[in-house]
Amino acid sequence: MSLSILGVEVGARLVRGIVLTADHRVLVGAAEAYFPSETEPDFDPSATSEALRQVLYELGHLVPRSLSASISIGPVNSGVGSGPSLPTWLEGRARFLGEDLICSGEVGLAFTPVGPLRQVVDCCAEHDVKLERVDLAPLAAQRILPKGVGNTFTVGSGIGWQAGVRSNVVLAATQSDAVAHDARLLASSGNDPALVPPPLHRFPMSARLKENSEIDLGFFAPAVGTAIGLVGGAPANLLNGFKVAGGRRAAQAYALRQTQHGESETVGGDTLEVADLPAFGAGDGNDAHSLDPNLRDLMPFPVTEPMKPTARASSKPTTERLGGHGISGKSSQIDAMVGSGQRLLSVMTVIVLILVVAVALVITFR
Repeated sequence: MSLSILGVEVGARLVRGIVLTADHRVLVGAAEAYFPSETEPDFDPSATSEALRQVLYELGHLVPRSLSASISIGPVNSGVGSGPSLPTWLEGRARFLGEDLICSGEVGLAFTPVGPLRQVVDCCAEHDVKLERVDLAPLAAQRILPKGVGNTFTVGSGIGWQAGVRSNVVLAATQSDAVAHDARLLASSGNDPALVPPPLHRFPMSARLKENSEIDLGFFAPAVGTAIGLVGGAPANLLNGFKVAGGRRAAQAYALRQTQHGESETVGGDTLEVADLPAFGAGDGNDAHSLDPNLRDLMPFPVTEPMKPTARASSKPTTERLGGHGISGKSSQIDAMVGSGQRLLSVMTVIVLILVVAVALVITFR
């Protein structure tokens, strides 16, 4: 890996770029370019390409052709989720959107429509950017938060994001109309749910960068965070993700990679088994604005426990409940009751047979 990393944030109407040293993670360069967009809050490929060109020009000699790059994106209909219900929800969501979703991650699984991801890959190829990683914006931004910062944060990148964190891991992130698409990073502080600018003043910057510019890391969080993810090999690289198909097919895992000619391609992989359930309706969207530390209201699907890729559905039967009382553990009593009933039925049967025989004999001897 190169001694430095290029980190880029692609937003709805801006592109930000930074250069981070790979050894000590020191910020040595930063630039940004704004552009009008007729397709906000989603990507405008041509405007994004021109803005990226300007950012690379401003970073100048800090970005040689061999420099490894990582990009943060935040398109609509993307997010981060967790929990055992997530695979089923993702397939329903992909069918509802009519577009494949690309997913990647471990405890917190990032997902995004495949279209914006391909546009970013093509844009980087156009400018000879050596793209090695693509992050979802909230996952990237969280990496620059100091440890111990609260359970929720918001950031604007592509769309407005609200996210929930446990043990410094993003478990849920969704679009919020209450957060501007270019808002700076705000986070809760300890047990206080109020969102405030986090303490980022200790993040190392080169002396030249400090002297020549005023960098607010709250705005550059996705760009810096995605570079940190490349240096540290963090999970949830969308370039190595799997696909949840938008049609009524089984979801298939596959890897996205760049060819030597700078073109993106998909490579078939293993099948991800997901139940064939109806698609979610339009009303199941991302309109929850409350920042619940327990993560219950952040996403339209359950956020309960980490989803493990190798986990399989339990074969243990669910305990049946009658009148609010479980019958599990009472099989001996039930068996005894059933046995008594069977014995009573047998006695009654014998009595009936005796009566029938007696009646028959009386009729015969008359």
